[in-house]
Amino acid sequence: MNAFEIIGASDQNSPFVFASPHSGEGIPPSMMEKSRLSRDDLRRAEDCYVDELYQCAPSLGAPLLKALCSRTCVDLNRSAMELDPKMFMPVLKTRGLKVSEKVKVGLGVIPSIVAVGQPIYRAPLSHDECDWRMSQIYAPYHNALARLLETTRQTYGKAILIDCHSMPSVVPTYKKSRSLNTLKTGPDIVIGDRFGTTANASIVHQLVELFQQAGLSVAMNKPYAGGWCTRRYGNPANNYHAVQIEICRSLYMDERSFEKTNGFAKMQETLRAVMQRLVNDQTGLAQAAE
Repeated sequence: MNAFEIIGASDQNSPFVFASPHSGEGIPPSMMEKSRLSRDDLRRAEDCYVDELYQCAPSLGAPLLKALCSRTCVDLNRSAMELDPKMFMPVLKTRGLKVSEKVKVGLGVIPSIVAVGQPIYRAPLSHDECDWRMSQIYAPYHNALARLLETTRQTYGKAILIDCHSMPSVVPTYKKSRSLNTLKTGPDIVIGDRFGTTANASIVHQLVELFQQAGLSVAMNKPYAGGWCTRRYGNPANNYHAVQIEICRSLYMDERSFEKTNGFAKMQETLRAVMQRLVNDQTGLAQAAE
């Protein structure tokens, strides 16, 4: 199984890189054999169609890196060390692992639940299964993303990562006991910059204004401040900027049937208009600084 696809890298003429780590649909046969859930159940954790929503990126002179494997197999927006030792047999040694709050509720780099809290597996996974997923899916994706960002920074003096996601219209939260805690309705768009630490404020403020001008409600950093990719690749002091964008799925799809709605084309066009303005302005700034 291929881990990713890059579209438009050879035609890049801007400091932007777009990445969609959660829109992949691929599920290895070995995972389906071990899963207690149906393929549709597993897809409920997927950022459906996000790569298609951002298909404008290459035409704007920015490469689009899209994951091909489902996030239920490997979550590319987690640290490689965010593993739940108890998911494996024999149990993993905890030294060096990061047992974060996400891991505690079953949403580590190899998830044990889907977003609605349903356990995925009938039995613990083997160490070989863990090694295969990390070496064949996780590492290739992040190696590719790191190369794109480094090449972009060398060429344009800065690299701006737009990490592309979608969110359920009703957002679940979890207790540490892994049980569902509350459900709440979210905004149209959530922009995450880890509370001002992963991108220049001018980039973030422009994004907020552009989405608001498009008639969408926008929240900053709540309930999504940006995941591991935003933290890992956002380093403004060294001219790496990273912003996570979450789009409410009900704006463009039926969350039960996974079908696109009439809002899909409208959201595509909105994103094209917003990103074209953002890319044009930031590319102009980069050229002026040369």
